Amino acid sequence: MTLRQRRKPIIPVEIVRDLDAFVKVENDFKQPTTTGGTISIITFIVVICLSVIHIATFQSNTLRYDYDVDWDHDSKLKINIDITIAMSCSLIGSDVLDVTNTNPLESGKLEEEETWFELSPRQQKAFNRLQTGYKLIRQQYHAIHDLLWLSGHTIEQLPEREIKLERKPDACRLHGTLEVNKLAGNFHIILGKSFSFFGAHAHISPMGVQALNFSHRIDHLSFGLPTPGLIQPLNGDLKIANTGSQIYQYFLEVVPTDVQTSYSNVETYQYAVTEKTRTIDHNSGSHGIPGIFIRYEISPLKITVKEILRSYWLLLIEIGSIFGGVFATSGMIHSLISIVYDTLSKQCSNIQLRNDIKKRLINEDQTSTVAIGITPESSSVM
Repeated sequence: MTLRQRRKPIIPVEIVRDLDAFVKVENDFKQPTTTGGTISIITFIVVICLSVIHIATFQSNTLRYDYDVDWDHDSKLKINIDITIAMSCSLIGSDVLDVTNTNPLESGKLEEEETWFELSPRQQKAFNRLQTGYKLIRQQYHAIHDLLWLSGHTIEQLPEREIKLERKPDACRLHGTLEVNKLAGNFHIILGKSFSFFGAHAHISPMGVQALNFSHRIDHLSFGLPTPGLIQPLNGDLKIANTGSQIYQYFLEVVPTDVQTSYSNVETYQYAVTEKTRTIDHNSGSHGIPGIFIRYEISPLKITVKEILRSYWLLLIEIGSIFGGVFATSGMIHSLISIVYDTLSKQCSNIQLRNDIKKRLINEDQTSTVAIGITPESSSVM
């Protein structure tokens, strides 16, 4: 006789149920607590606040910065200048020289315009806003530079003068673009007009000039093509000379920059600046020529600023990480509070139990003492 064992039918639903890694705990085994409810409410509020803030500040675009060696040495470098000096145009001269001592006339010439160093009311308001904006950018640049690139923000430029003063112009405005070799160079403004003679460079100083005033205002100084979001550190710079023998030196590190954003796609330049001001006194060993000197060097590295589109799936993932992180942290906090509460409760219970035992022993001792003190005579009397 052969015994046959009936095989249990295979049910796919039960197989899937057996693979459940998230085992559910029945409600009968759950013990709600006031502490747990409070932490749950706080957790939900924190999760909602963080999610709303993250969604509001989420940017679909971001920037990527790449660094590479700049192999372009043959192109020209454009210097865009708009500067006002508190001296007559007939007394000063400006030019630029590179390390090869190329004839300054080949780089072009800035336009000279007699004007007033004092700004008009509309210009003064715009210049104050310009100074405030650039001061904030210099202090908080690392926090807002991505926003400037992505928003295509452009700093306000100084408007044209709306009224003319009823006195003789006392300043000279130099503005225009110089095209030079992509080499280290020196742009300077000093007393006298410049000229070149057989490869030599000199300035002819006018006779009888004693009162020098190189107070100046830099309305604009940039390199290359303009582009939204690019910051020019010297824009809005104002220097007032205390004496006629002061020299102003600016040391610039010019960095080639390839901008690829939704607002522009150009090859331009950024620069960082270090400035120094000193008074010339030959007796104390401080030598030099009064004037304004802007020395620039070209960085061998090139920066590529590229705008990258971020997927909204990343937003969902980041929100999910917020949910998971907050709930995991709240769970640990609740467990820690429960452990501390249980420990303190046990200690309090043990102390209370010891006190009860002591009281019971004392009562028993007192009862035994009273019983021992009763005699037969006293009991018969009673």
